[in-house]
Amino acid sequence: MFNHHRTRRAATLIAAVVSCLLIAGCGTAQTNLTDDETVDQGPARCPGGQELKGAGSTAQHNAIDHVAATYEAVCDDRVGIHYEATDSEAAISTFLAGTVDWAGSETLLTQDQQAAAADRCTAGEARSLPLVAGSVAIVVNLPGVDQLTLSTPVLGKIFDGGVTRWNDPAIADLNPGLPLPDGAIDVVAREDQSGLTAGLTRYLADNGAWPADKVGEEWAGTGERLGRAAVLATLRGTPNSIGYVELSAARDNGLTVARIDSGAGPVELTAESAAAGLARAEMSERDGELRLTPNYVDAPAGAYPLQIVSYQIVCTTGLTPRAKTLLLKDFLGFLASDPQQAALGELGYTPLPESARGPVRDAIAQLR
Repeated sequence: MFNHHRTRRAATLIAAVVSCLLIAGCGTAQTNLTDDETVDQGPARCPGGQELKGAGSTAQHNAIDHVAATYEAVCDDRVGIHYEATDSEAAISTFLAGTVDWAGSETLLTQDQQAAAADRCTAGEARSLPLVAGSVAIVVNLPGVDQLTLSTPVLGKIFDGGVTRWNDPAIADLNPGLPLPDGAIDVVAREDQSGLTAGLTRYLADNGAWPADKVGEEWAGTGERLGRAAVLATLRGTPNSIGYVELSAARDNGLTVARIDSGAGPVELTAESAAAGLARAEMSERDGELRLTPNYVDAPAGAYPLQIVSYQIVCTTGLTPRAKTLLLKDFLGFLASDPQQAALGELGYTPLPESARGPVRDAIAQLR
């Protein structure tokens, strides 16, 4: 039996047992999968005897950790799913080197990386599957202020150093009557390459509020650059600070999330507004790669526009021993199932839109 020590492990296992009782057939694990068998999209089939190691995006860390714990509980802890939160670029490097079985990333493989994957995935190819989506939460720490509205242009100016004090008229005009402090804005950003940074800067640039040459996973704006844990600690403990984190982390840390006005009125970040924002994403396929691309412009009233998508980068075949591919296929099918996508929604992520679930499940079924 594999022994894991995950945060909130006991609560997760209880939830898994309850879920198992509600989902027909998940009480009996099946250990043998043949080549032509595909993934059941609800109950796990639990091909046992192997461990999987993944690494990558911190934005999806809570999601993968939660679903992995649930999967292990449903499978009576006869399998092990380990995910190390690093960053997308580092994870892709370790995946191509064969150190991990799959990688989590907000960016797709480059052409050079695809070529390297031909050696990594000995008898197959690398594929990127959009499986986890979430919102970028704009977090503020303003004593006495529990609801703040920021427009897209003002947000861009804050992060690029054009607006430097909280009582600037540009902010005050958006928040009439709010007691804004006469203090300097303390911007904190990620020092490592981050899909959150890429999503935020792409959103701002697409709306004309950020220089195009500053879009990417590496922060090029103003403020202090810190690791993920230090960003969270600073936002918790430093008055007059502002930064960006994934919604699940904002909730876990009790942080105040600003409303965004992208032109159709202020939008509070909720499960409903996030789903409305992601529903506008475009699902496409090019060269065998699935892409779920958020639409950052012209968001309608009530739709939170700032979404990111995390991909699971996998080999279509080629893991050693081959039983690992079957386990990965089963786990990803479990992650793609309606019950687990709904569970991620409760955790602060955004369930995949219906238009994306079918193509993703079909792609998972092709893993051999």
